[in-house]
This record gives sequence, C-alpha cells and structure tokens, in this order.
Amino acid sequence: MSVKDVKDLLDVGKKLSSYIKAEKEDALRLECRKSLGVYISTVTVGNAFAKWVNKRFKNQLTFPSNGVYNVKVHALKPIPREITAEVKTECNNQIAIDFKKCLDLEMFRLEIYYRMHESAFNALVHQRSSPEPFKDGKRYHLSAQLIDPPSLTRGFSSVEVEDYPVAARVHIQESIDVALPSLKIFKQIRKLEDDLLNEQDPRAVGKFIQQYRQYIGLKKRFEEEKPIQTLRELLVFLRPGKFLNYVNVIDDFRLHNCEWGSGLMEVASNLSIPQEMVVMTRTDLSLDKQAAKGVLEYQEAVFAQDVKKILNPE
Repeated sequence: MSVKDVKDLLDVGKKLSSYIKAEKEDALRLECRKSLGVYISTVTVGNAFAKWVNKRFKNQLTFPSNGVYNVKVHALKPIPREITAEVKTECNNQIAIDFKKCLDLEMFRLEIYYRMHESAFNALVHQRSSPEPFKDGKRYHLSAQLIDPPSLTRGFSSVEVEDYPVAARVHIQESIDVALPSLKIFKQIRKLEDDLLNEQDPRAVGKFIQQYRQYIGLKKRFEEEKPIQTLRELLVFLRPGKFLNYVNVIDDFRLHNCEWGSGLMEVASNLSIPQEMVVMTRTDLSLDKQAAKGVLEYQEAVFAQDVKKILNPE
C-alpha cells in the first residue's frame, strides 16, 4: 500500500497534526530517490501536550503498518538521541507510538515515512531538458520548478523535495554509425532479408534471384570484416557507468546515474547497442527555493573519437 499522490500525503499530515495537541511545527519531506513521503512534527513538550497525553486513550498514536514504511522518533532536548525503540511497538499489523514516554523530554521530533507512487512526484514538479549544439558536443538545459507551491503550505512550516530526477536523452547512434562502416552493410543485409521473406509475387523470380545474390555478397563482405569481436569490445565500452566520463553537470543539478535508452539497434546476430544513453540528474527544491536550473554538457566529439579508436584501431 502506498500514498497515491502528494495531496493524499498532505491530507494525512494534516490529520496527524490535528491529532497531536501541542505546540509544534509540522513539515513535509519528499524523498524522490526512495519514493517516500515523510511527515515530520517537532513537538515542544508543555502543559498542553501533557494534558492531552494523560487523557484516557490519548497516549498512543496508531496506524496500519502496511501503509507506513518506517517511523522514527528523536529526542531533541535536553539530550539529542534517537528514542524510536523506546516508544514504538508493532503488533497485529499496527504501529503504535507511546507519547507517555516522551513526557520527560523538552522537545522531540516524530517522523513518519509513507511509500509514494513515483508518478506523484511528476505531478508536483514541472521539469525540462532541452538540447542545443555546443562547441564539440551538446549542451542540455535542465530545469525543475514546483507547480503549485501554495498547495504545499497547508499547515506546514516547510516542504522539501529531495533528489528530484531530470533525465537527458543523449543520442549516440550517429557517432557509432560513422565509426563502423560495416553497420551499413548489416542494415542492408537486414533489409534484403525482409524483402526476400515478404516477396509475394510469384512472377518476380528474376528480382528474387538478383536480391539473393546481392544478399550473399553482402553477407560475405560482412563476415570478412569480422566485426563481432570489435562489437563486443564496443558493448563493454558502452557500459553506463563509463559513459558518465563524457558528461558534466553544473549549477543546481547533480549527476546521478546513466542507463541505456529503450531504443536498441541491431548490429549483428544476437548483438544490439543503444541508440541513446539516458543520463539522470537530480536536484533539490523547497518553498524557499522553488525552482532549479542547470546545464549538462556532453563531450560528443571526444566520445566519437574514442568509439573510432575501438572500431578502427590503428
């Protein structure tokens, strides 16, 4: 079970805030990388809190454990320390926080972690990644901005969005096509295979024979170039972690990771390589900083030269 969207998390936080009778500050933290929404309440232990806790049946906060990822409680005053194990119990799929054990404190912080649908974060932030030519490569302008900040201030002193992702789709196919002429031969082979298999006209015998001879000739040329071992070396070279050496991020964004794009191009039997690399960056937003801007630079010329060294060694 998980919270469907940020509105649900705001509603949950508001209900919890109304439940705890005390002087307090409430906040929300959205941990995008972990798909978690965190309700945080910093409570000052005073007379109002003590009276509320000592009322019958008001000494515990309980909720279903299947809807909550984690709960943490920290003493802040007089001595900062985590006291989760002392106040938290789990039984019959219920989590209970015993506030009576907090009465000897001056201040404590309650953190409740809810699982969030990843789509919820996309409804919260508008993001963009726009490419443009730049020197010997490409530059991707990155941006992320809270869509509706007022909706995030419903009773919360602060709202933080951590590690919001913005992806740059970096195309690499052209660099590989230029460096490996045999790819053109392979594409011709595949096209001829399709033409031969799909030929429906029984009278086109002459055309069929001509195409088949062309097919055999191209197959021979392709095999003579022996590209398989070279392509395997290329696959090792195209490991996502290695590709990060060709990109750089500046300003408000951080380089997170990289993976192959969904589009693959077949380069030989049972061998495929990506047409693009998806480079993931992340940034932080808050009510104090509602927008972030940055730049991802791709050293395309350097990448193309290194590909050429692999595919056409001296």
